[in-house]
Parts: sequence; structure tokens; C-alpha cells
Amino acid sequence: MGYTGRIVVGRSELAALRSKTLREYGVRVLWQCAYQDGWWQVQLDGDGDRPVAMLRALAAETGRPVLSAYVLDSDFAEVVGMTPGGTRWRAYLNERSAAEYGAPPLPYAHDELLAQVLTWAAEAGLAAATVGEALVAQHIFAEEAFGALLTAFGLVQVEATPRDAP
Repeated sequence: MGYTGRIVVGRSELAALRSKTLREYGVRVLWQCAYQDGWWQVQLDGDGDRPVAMLRALAAETGRPVLSAYVLDSDFAEVVGMTPGGTRWRAYLNERSAAEYGAPPLPYAHDELLAQVLTWAAEAGLAAATVGEALVAQHIFAEEAFGALLTAFGLVQVEATPRDAP
């Protein structure tokens, strides 16, 4: 059995563990890591009760786009990108596995999805040269697919720290 839970990526001057939003939504951070330019990633225990509302609040709190992946048993991930203005896109990593689990089909074609992702990346100030390939690549573990997507956005990890915080 693999990992099931939510991974959230954001950018702010404060560390993720100091996020008012994460505390208000009562999620428990299992670990965090830092990326260049103030970006961070946290792995949450479970999914919380209102993930879209949490992402919307986190984008508002940071004033910057956020990215989230809900990973199911390490087999696939539903990725959501959101901007402070409420623009949102959704994709599946390891899409074949998502279909096998019965995930509903995406409401747009791959080209339209890619355009949305590139718009999100531009607003986030991220490069996105190889994002198209990262969205369709198949990996053994969905967490690896998400890591490849972050790399495609140009995020470079600088530190990983296990955490157990309320």
C-alpha cells in the first residue's frame, strides 16, 4: 500500500508551518522541504475536509499561485493549480491509473490543459519548458510524477525537513 494524502506547494516569505491557512484547516504536516526563491512543499496527513477551499485560502494568504497534488495509494495524483484571482486548472498524473480507479475525465483537451498550466506558471514566475512532457509521463509512483512536474516548473529543492506539527 502506498501513500495517500495531499502535497501542497506554495511560495511566501514565511515558512509553510507558519501558514495561518494550514493551521485553520486543521491539517497535520508530515514533512516539508524548501525550494529556491521562497517556494516550499509540505506533505499533509490525509486531505482535510475542504481541499479546494484550503487552496483558495492559501493562494489568498500568500498572494501567489499554489499547487496541490492529492495522491491515491501512490498510483496517481490529481493535481490542482490555483491563483489568488481564483483561476484553477486540474490534471491527473499517471492518467491511466486515474482512469482505472474511476476518476472522472477531465473537462478539457490536453492542449487546453497545457495552455492553462502555462498561464498558471507565468503568473507564478516559473519556467515551464518541459511541463507538457511531465503531465503525460508515466511513473511507478505518483509522488515521482509530481516531483518531475515540479522539476519541469524549474523548482530546485534546497532542503528537506521531516516535521510532525499540528
